[in-house]
Amino acid sequence: METKRPLFLSVLALLAALQSIPVFAAETALRDQGLLTENEKEAIRSMQTLMGNRADAQYAIGRIFERGGLEREARTWIQKSAQAGYVQAKLWIAEQQMKAAFRGDQGRMLVSSRRSMAEGE
Repeated sequence: METKRPLFLSVLALLAALQSIPVFAAETALRDQGLLTENEKEAIRSMQTLMGNRADAQYAIGRIFERGGLEREARTWIQKSAQAGYVQAKLWIAEQQMKAAFRGDQGRMLVSSRRSMAEGE
Protein backbone atom coordinates (compact mmCIF):
# COMPACT_ATOMS: atom_id res chain seq x y z
CA MET A 1 0.00 0.00 0.00
CA GLU A 2 2.87 2.39 0.78
CA THR A 3 4.40 1.85 -2.66
CA LYS A 4 1.15 2.94 -4.33
CA ARG A 5 1.17 6.37 -2.66
CA PRO A 6 4.55 7.58 -4.04
CA LEU A 7 3.60 6.18 -7.45
CA PHE A 8 0.26 8.02 -7.32
CA LEU A 9 1.98 11.28 -6.33
CA SER A 10 4.51 10.83 -9.14
CA VAL A 11 1.72 10.34 -11.66
CA LEU A 12 -0.07 13.46 -10.39
CA ALA A 13 3.14 15.49 -10.65
CA LEU A 14 3.71 14.23 -14.19
CA LEU A 15 0.15 15.12 -15.22
CA ALA A 16 0.51 18.60 -13.74
CA ALA A 17 3.77 19.11 -15.63
CA LEU A 18 2.23 17.94 -18.90
CA GLN A 19 -0.68 20.34 -18.49
CA SER A 20 1.66 23.30 -17.99
CA ILE A 21 3.66 22.65 -21.18
CA PRO A 22 1.11 24.28 -23.57
CA VAL A 23 0.93 27.36 -21.32
CA PHE A 24 4.72 27.61 -21.25
CA ALA A 25 4.88 27.17 -25.04
CA ALA A 26 2.28 29.91 -25.55
CA GLU A 27 4.16 32.30 -23.25
CA THR A 28 7.41 31.52 -25.07
CA ALA A 29 5.73 32.30 -28.40
CA LEU A 30 4.54 35.63 -27.03
CA ARG A 31 8.04 36.48 -25.83
CA ASP A 32 9.51 35.63 -29.24
CA GLN A 33 7.21 38.28 -30.73
CA GLY A 34 8.10 40.84 -28.06
CA LEU A 35 4.73 40.77 -26.34
CA LEU A 36 3.67 40.65 -22.72
CA THR A 37 1.46 37.98 -21.20
CA GLU A 38 -1.82 38.99 -19.60
CA ASN A 39 -0.30 38.40 -16.15
CA GLU A 40 2.56 40.77 -16.94
CA LYS A 41 0.18 43.43 -18.26
CA GLU A 42 -1.93 43.12 -15.11
CA ALA A 43 1.19 43.38 -12.92
CA ILE A 44 2.20 46.60 -14.68
CA ARG A 45 -1.28 48.10 -14.30
CA SER A 46 -1.34 47.17 -10.61
CA MET A 47 2.07 48.67 -9.93
CA GLN A 48 1.17 51.89 -11.72
CA THR A 49 -2.09 52.17 -9.79
CA LEU A 50 -0.84 51.18 -6.35
CA MET A 51 2.67 52.60 -6.31
CA GLY A 52 2.38 55.72 -8.44
CA ASN A 53 5.74 57.18 -9.37
CA ARG A 54 7.92 55.23 -6.95
CA ALA A 55 11.35 54.53 -8.40
CA ASP A 56 11.34 50.88 -7.34
CA ALA A 57 8.02 50.32 -9.11
CA GLN A 58 9.33 52.02 -12.25
CA TYR A 59 12.35 49.74 -12.20
CA ALA A 60 10.15 46.65 -11.74
CA ILE A 61 7.94 47.72 -14.64
CA GLY A 62 11.01 48.20 -16.80
CA ARG A 63 12.26 44.74 -15.95
CA ILE A 64 8.89 43.23 -16.88
CA PHE A 65 9.08 44.97 -20.25
CA GLU A 66 12.64 43.71 -20.66
CA ARG A 67 11.58 40.14 -19.88
CA GLY A 68 8.83 40.52 -22.48
CA GLY A 69 11.35 41.57 -25.14
CA LEU A 70 10.19 45.19 -25.31
CA GLU A 71 13.57 46.87 -24.96
CA ARG A 72 12.53 50.46 -25.74
CA GLU A 73 9.82 50.45 -23.08
CA ALA A 74 12.16 48.76 -20.61
CA ARG A 75 14.83 51.39 -21.12
CA THR A 76 12.29 54.22 -20.73
CA TRP A 77 10.97 52.95 -17.39
CA ILE A 78 14.38 52.06 -15.99
CA GLN A 79 15.77 55.47 -16.96
CA LYS A 80 12.86 57.13 -15.09
CA SER A 81 13.78 55.04 -12.08
CA ALA A 82 17.48 55.93 -12.34
CA GLN A 83 16.66 59.64 -12.64
CA ALA A 84 14.68 59.30 -9.41
CA GLY A 85 17.82 57.93 -7.77
CA TYR A 86 17.09 54.18 -7.64
CA VAL A 87 20.47 52.45 -7.36
CA GLN A 88 19.51 49.19 -9.09
CA ALA A 89 18.30 51.15 -12.10
CA LYS A 90 21.58 53.06 -12.26
CA LEU A 91 23.47 49.76 -12.12
CA TRP A 92 21.30 48.32 -14.90
CA ILE A 93 22.03 51.33 -17.14
CA ALA A 94 25.76 51.06 -16.43
CA GLU A 95 25.64 47.35 -17.28
CA GLN A 96 23.85 48.06 -20.56
CA GLN A 97 26.46 50.68 -21.46
CA MET A 98 29.27 48.22 -20.71
CA LYS A 99 27.62 45.56 -22.87
CA ALA A 100 27.22 48.01 -25.75
CA ALA A 101 30.86 49.08 -25.44
CA PHE A 102 31.97 45.45 -25.40
CA ARG A 103 29.92 44.64 -28.49
CA GLY A 104 31.51 47.64 -30.23
CA ASP A 105 35.02 46.58 -29.19
CA GLN A 106 34.29 43.02 -30.21
CA GLY A 107 33.20 44.18 -33.67
CA ARG A 108 36.32 46.32 -34.07
CA MET A 109 38.53 43.40 -33.01
CA LEU A 110 36.79 41.12 -35.51
CA VAL A 111 37.28 43.60 -38.36
CA SER A 112 40.91 44.08 -37.37
CA SER A 113 41.58 40.34 -37.27
CA ARG A 114 39.91 39.83 -40.65
CA ARG A 115 42.05 42.59 -42.15
CA SER A 116 45.24 41.08 -40.78
CA MET A 117 44.25 37.66 -42.09
CA ALA A 118 43.49 39.11 -45.53
CA GLU A 119 46.83 40.94 -45.58
CA GLY A 120 48.66 37.75 -44.64
CA GLU A 121 47.25 35.82 -47.58
